[in-house]
Amino acid sequence: MERFTQADGRQLAIDMLLEIRDELGVDECVLDADARDGRAQSDVLARYLRAVRDAGASAEAGFVAVLTDFVGSAFEATPDPEEYERREVRLS
Repeated sequence: MERFTQADGRQLAIDMLLEIRDELGVDECVLDADARDGRAQSDVLARYLRAVRDAGASAEAGFVAVLTDFVGSAFEATPDPEEYERREVRLS
């Protein structure tokens, strides 16, 4: 039996999005090295992926669901990470 749920995975995705926005900043995550003044691109996604994969399939499903929604929404406008926290209340 898995100890972590889809809700746990969704929360990890929310935490990652907030970390990117509030702590790292966009410049640390962009592909263009010039924007990062030659520094290595942040490995934030890889770190969270390792954590969520260790948490199990249910957590990974929740994590991927939020990121899929985020990427899909990016074509219309940049989504607000707090919107996922508001949705979580409705999902739980």
